[in-house]
Amino acid sequence: MNYKWVPLRKVHGTLALKFLNYVTKQPPFQGFKNLAYVYCLTVHILVKCKMYGSAKMLFARLFDMGIGQDLVFKCLMESYGLCKSSPAVFDILIRVCVRNGLVSEALEVFRLMGVRGFKPSVFTCNIMLNVIGKESERMAWLVFKEMVAKNVCPNVATFNILLNVLCVNGKFKKAGHLVLKMEESGYVPTLVTYNTLLNWYFKKGRYKAALELIDHMSCKGLEADVCTYNMFIDNLCKNDRSAKGYLLLKKMRKKMVFPNEVTYNTLIKGFINEGKLKVAVHVFDEMLKFSISPNIVTYNSLIDGYSRDGSKACPLAIALIDYI
Repeated sequence: MNYKWVPLRKVHGTLALKFLNYVTKQPPFQGFKNLAYVYCLTVHILVKCKMYGSAKMLFARLFDMGIGQDLVFKCLMESYGLCKSSPAVFDILIRVCVRNGLVSEALEVFRLMGVRGFKPSVFTCNIMLNVIGKESERMAWLVFKEMVAKNVCPNVATFNILLNVLCVNGKFKKAGHLVLKMEESGYVPTLVTYNTLLNWYFKKGRYKAALELIDHMSCKGLEADVCTYNMFIDNLCKNDRSAKGYLLLKKMRKKMVFPNEVTYNTLIKGFINEGKLKVAVHVFDEMLKFSISPNIVTYNSLIDGYSRDGSKACPLAIALIDYI
């Protein structure tokens, strides 16, 4: 009888899992080496069936058993050719390591892949870079250099992560330079890129630099959206500059960027915190005028404002409570 290879389907992956469940209960497979090998064989099958969630589950189970990434990698390599597998198995292994907080183990798999001539996907590298960047700026740049050395082409998301790493460490000048380098190298920064930098400008009170960057975005044909302006207004209000925030709202409308309930809620709360209840009520009236529906946050801020005011307006606060 002639047999032919056919693409594996989910049914094959399900059968592989059932077989694994049976086989691992047999005495010859109680040792770590044999156990790891049969698990890795099953992972190869699952990846070919596109059952990535199940493959991750098996890797996690191996780690729970105390089987380290070196033995897992070795078994994956030994069974790789037999299964005509895909480099995606190593990507999944790195992701499971990262998800389980095994960052050094993920780096070791990353290194071993390079030794064996494999390279991880840029998406896996970004996941690893994002976690490492939160712990060490130096390590983040080392991983980035190793990515490039392995011919993994970075994408905009890679640079967004590095941009955030620089900003976290207060290196705003270098962050701005990185954005310019991206543009010069043919990468097109996204709204996420600019918002990352803007968010840090707002946090550090660098309002002039923020406005200059918003203008730079416009020159590149990328207009700031309502989320960008909301970040700016929120920071101004938190620093008792709600009036500046309100002027920014007017600027939004001129640029045809329409405020939402978050914009108005932020301003209302900001003015109330500054003791400017009448202005807060004016902003509330404007909100209604533009048919933006108030929500529980809006009413809570107004109730708070009337309660602080201690005037005869308290009945209105009670009315608002009844309305909610």
